[in-house]
Amino acid sequence: MQLNSPDRTVEPRSRMFIRHQRMLKSFIRSLVPHLNDAEDILQEVGVLILAGKGDEVDPGHFSAWARGVARNLVLHHRRAWRRKQALPTTRYMDMVEAAFSQADSEEEIWNERRDALAICMESIAVHERDLLTKRYVGALTSDAIASEQGRSAVAVRVALLRLRRSLLRCVERRLTVVEGHS
Repeated sequence: MQLNSPDRTVEPRSRMFIRHQRMLKSFIRSLVPHLNDAEDILQEVGVLILAGKGDEVDPGHFSAWARGVARNLVLHHRRAWRRKQALPTTRYMDMVEAAFSQADSEEEIWNERRDALAICMESIAVHERDLLTKRYVGALTSDAIASEQGRSAVAVRVALLRLRRSLLRCVERRLTVVEGHS
């Protein structure tokens, strides 16, 4: 393979891996008791997925295929660990796989909800968006926000409640419009 001509199977697979990386991390984390071990396994999954030469993976089945790769690595590491602590049973692993499979079928719904929320977030005032960002992205408490803004914590909580309700109504309206056009 020349340096100028990228492997056509690796690039789409890398994009699919990046797209599903958070789901894979959650899947592995639910099966592995230690965060560091889960992160190591995720890296190994990435290496295996990206190193696959010539194996075509249907984008519609990538999520299930990648979980299969992850599951096999978890089983491999489980055998290697030989720890006396409680490790997930095969039955538990099957239940986690079933839950993530169900989530795959609902991915489009969640994407529509996320898109609707993004549009609704754009429609609110900048200071309201800033308040939501501080609370939910910055993980500040309402007390911390209140002292920063010179407001009472109750006023901040009431403002957040109103914003959440307003965003919920907006998202529901947008989803109703989307369903009506489907």
